[in-house]
Amino acid sequence: MNKLKTDSFGTHRPCLIDLVKNTTGNIIEFGCGNSSTILIKDLIKNTDRKLISLESNLEWLNKFKHLEDDNHKLFHIKAGTLDNDATGKIWIDFIKNNKLINNLDFEVCFIDQSPWTARTHALNYFKDKIPYIIVHDVDYFPVHNKWGKAVQITAPEGKKVYNMDFSDIVKHYRVYYPPLEYFAGPTGPPTLLCSSVLNDTEFNKMCENINYEKYYS
Repeated sequence: MNKLKTDSFGTHRPCLIDLVKNTTGNIIEFGCGNSSTILIKDLIKNTDRKLISLESNLEWLNKFKHLEDDNHKLFHIKAGTLDNDATGKIWIDFIKNNKLINNLDFEVCFIDQSPWTARTHALNYFKDKIPYIIVHDVDYFPVHNKWGKAVQITAPEGKKVYNMDFSDIVKHYRVYYPPLEYFAGPTGPPTLLCSSVLNDTEFNKMCENINYEKYYS
């Protein structure tokens, strides 16, 4: 967490850390990274929790391949970078045809891959299957009229904060921004924690365990 205040790719980390700490089940991540793959591995070490990492950039995937062990498997998704439904479908088809993935029950899903449309496909596929789903850079989707709604609210000059509504795609949601002084780029970026599996009480109880401020203090 020592680079949290300066890592523009890591504003999801407080949400991801607290979520992993407060769950016990298996985890699947879309997109590898220092702020997810290595972090999750450290949090679940000495447990029997499984981690599945999916990445379409082979060169980037190979930077993390040495982490693979009996409880952690990494897979290359040959999907390319074109931001369209055909690319997104390749990710989902891979999952559907992978016996290892299909034989695992997941409690946490972290979505942070490229391109954008692939994130939408991942969310739509797993939102009724996995209790907790995190989507990083979530403001992109309502701002570009993909899903959800966003209304910009007052913020200091050069920074953009939105009131976002995702009730059109998931049952329960909470959006987390880093503190304004630690925004990485003009929009934060924010992180979505959502669930269409849990009831209100279960989801709200987990949200009480997510504390962004303590990681930036």
